[in-house]
Amino acid sequence: MQAVEECDAEGLIVSPEERRAAGLEARWPGHEADGPPMTRAAEEFLERRTKRLVERGRGRVAARVEEVAGKGHAFMNGPKLAAIGVGGAIFLGFLTGEIGRENLINLLSMPMLGLFVWNLGVYAAVMVSAFRGRKAPAGASTHPWLTRRLIKWAGGEEAAAMGAAAQNLSQDAVGKVVQQARIKFWKRWTPVLQKDASLWATVIFHLGAAGLGAGMVAGMYARGMTHEYSAVWESTFLNGTQVAGLMRTVMAPTVPVFGPLPDDAAFQGRLHYPNAGENAHTWIHRYALMAGLIIGLPRLTLAGAALLGLARLRRRAEPVQADLEAWYEKLRHEASGADLVVPVFCFSHELEGRRRDAAREIMARLWGGGAQVEFRPSVPYGGEDEALEKLPALPGRVAVVMSFSATPEEEVHGLVLRELSSRVASRGDEATFLILLDASAFRAQFSALPEFQRRWQERRTTWERLIFSCVDAALSEDADFLILRRVGERGAKNHHFPV
Repeated sequence: MQAVEECDAEGLIVSPEERRAAGLEARWPGHEADGPPMTRAAEEFLERRTKRLVERGRGRVAARVEEVAGKGHAFMNGPKLAAIGVGGAIFLGFLTGEIGRENLINLLSMPMLGLFVWNLGVYAAVMVSAFRGRKAPAGASTHPWLTRRLIKWAGGEEAAAMGAAAQNLSQDAVGKVVQQARIKFWKRWTPVLQKDASLWATVIFHLGAAGLGAGMVAGMYARGMTHEYSAVWESTFLNGTQVAGLMRTVMAPTVPVFGPLPDDAAFQGRLHYPNAGENAHTWIHRYALMAGLIIGLPRLTLAGAALLGLARLRRRAEPVQADLEAWYEKLRHEASGADLVVPVFCFSHELEGRRRDAAREIMARLWGGGAQVEFRPSVPYGGEDEALEKLPALPGRVAVVMSFSATPEEEVHGLVLRELSSRVASRGDEATFLILLDASAFRAQFSALPEFQRRWQERRTTWERLIFSCVDAALSEDADFLILRRVGERGAKNHHFPV
């Protein structure tokens, strides 16, 4: 509904009167200035308002919304897919769990031993992926093939049609609105669907591996019920002492439960093929216990972690949630007639007194005198990561202040500018991100020196190089501020604009 309203500026699908009436009927919640940006009461209000709009449209609005979202907007039926995957893995494990030939079990060639090695390799890969997780893009998956299949089964091919829709807009006015809304909706929803599919792929992958191990254990016991197996070993490269050491290492966790393993002499003698060996029931118990420790517990833990991620995704589906927060603020602003607050973030720099008044004047000329400029507490050098992590959803107009005197650093200033610009840009084409470089201290320190102009130009060039690598910005100067404003079009760098 948000995508439809944003693209329906002329009210062809939902008229302004219907929007206002739906808001009143949905009952606006109270607003706490210091509270979270999107409370549960606000979410419930948006739900009620959407229902009112659909009801007022008498089927007309619902049909258009369905055209926009298609059938791929819902979360997939993960439990059903997981049940199918786990059931298939158990069946496959049961069929492939052959434990020996001629009623003999070779302790070194059991399929379960290979399964242990494979699972340990997977855990190592998971650990490496966890260390790299902060740099992974949203929706990235360690199981890309399975993720793609899940997206397709869930109807995610709608996203692939998004680009084609942009090239073939309908000539009908209402059709154009629907097509544009569809593009906007899928641009927001595709990352959520990808993350949902990625998490379910992880759940199915780990539960399937646990099911495979369980099936192989069940197969061992089923075959042991109808055949008498003896435990032996044979190897071209290992001797009895080495095999005994290997078994003691692999089966060490089973000793407290099933007692000590045979000594070296047993591996040299009666356990060495083609000798008769010993009854294999204890070895089957040992392998079953190790399967639970190496396969069952870790896999279930990893699957549980992915399920917790799915629960968080349903409570707060980024980036849709952030867009809804901005949409709610816009609706509240339109209903109350009050101007939105413009937050100003100062990084590694304090802006006080006359300098703060000068910054207010610049923003008033840029956004109008009704703009409510709100200076947030200054963030000290080194506190950028924590400040960005705790940053609430941003409105469509944001300003950041930095010191022109500071030497710009990619990992500090660049990180802040890219993150803030990205969040502001997600608010739409009308969003504005303003960068103010306070040059007053630099001018006071160096203006009397003969090389002032050279130093000024060198420092300005350094800042522009960093900023233009992070943000497409238009440039101006005023009141000892170097002013850069984010622009929507690429290639607009170094363009000067009047404040």
